Amino acid sequence: MTTWATKPIGWYIAALQDPSSRTRRQAAAALEVLNDRRAVEPLITALDDEDGDVRANVARTLGKIGASDTRVVDPLIAMLRSGDVGDRVMAAEALWRLRAPQAITPLAALLRDDDATVRYIAASALIRPYRRSGATPLTTPGGQHADVYRQAYEMLRTPPPTNPALTLGP
Repeated sequence: MTTWATKPIGWYIAALQDPSSRTRRQAAAALEVLNDRRAVEPLITALDDEDGDVRANVARTLGKIGASDTRVVDPLIAMLRSGDVGDRVMAAEALWRLRAPQAITPLAALLRDDDATVRYIAASALIRPYRRSGATPLTTPGGQHADVYRQAYEMLRTPPPTNPALTLGP
């Protein structure tokens, strides 16, 4: 745990509404470290923050602590339609971590995004379950979304965009 995530969870939840965007960013990051599901609803509300860096931290945190909470998926899917590239990237990354089946179609739509980083992250989000198993969408039987997986798989065969600030975590 980092030294700044030592306050009670209620303090960080309240800090999501602080006037300082720096405090809101740090609160979202601390809530990720604390990994407490009581923060899910306030974090969902914070996805509408005016600051893009706050929204990024909130999406990342929801991708970690919202794994079994169905409330997080729809707001993250809505974030995929944002006009902000960073929002689309972070929402796709969070959905990548959640492995939400209902996100397949919205993520597939991002394979045609104007931004190369968004396309790459969406493709990674769609392919991730296969990477761990060593299988590919082309060798996995009964694929309901085989065309989408094939497109994502082919997209990932090319080098990723070279923006190190917008990359997937481990």
